[in-house]
Amino acid sequence: MEGNGKLSFLERAWNAGTIHNHCFQKILATADDDGIFFYATDINEGEFLTDYIVRNDPVEPHTALALSLDLIDSLVEVEPHYRLLLGLQLENLMVVLEKSAYLTLRIIDLGLGRPEPRGMNDFETIDLLADVSRQLYYLLAGRPYAVGQQGQSGSS
Repeated sequence: MEGNGKLSFLERAWNAGTIHNHCFQKILATADDDGIFFYATDINEGEFLTDYIVRNDPVEPHTALALSLDLIDSLVEVEPHYRLLLGLQLENLMVVLEKSAYLTLRIIDLGLGRPEPRGMNDFETIDLLADVSRQLYYLLAGRPYAVGQQGQSGSS
């Protein structure tokens, strides 16, 4: 990784390390090993949302809505770290049982290992909300959202 890519990684990793929210993996350290940049996180519990749904079936509607609202609240908290929002990936969420009683979603892919996907002026909040909506659908239906899929609003 050269020049701007290195700077982008380091800046976004530092910003991610300042976030203290239960919906985000905590960045513990960043390092450079002969031009290969990496970061260490605190992931040590939970399971992928897809595995959880397969094992337990879709969640109750009130739980799905609460998890989605909590995720949105956490994304709003990250807004001052605008560049992190550009790379977030919500496809690989983890489900964590907090205090042996409360399910929470955890974003584990902050997009730090990829170049910034687009210019800061191209970011649309609607894209992130669409991702959250697809996750809500998955929580409720137990299957990924697909345009035109039977049983979905707007499909024939």
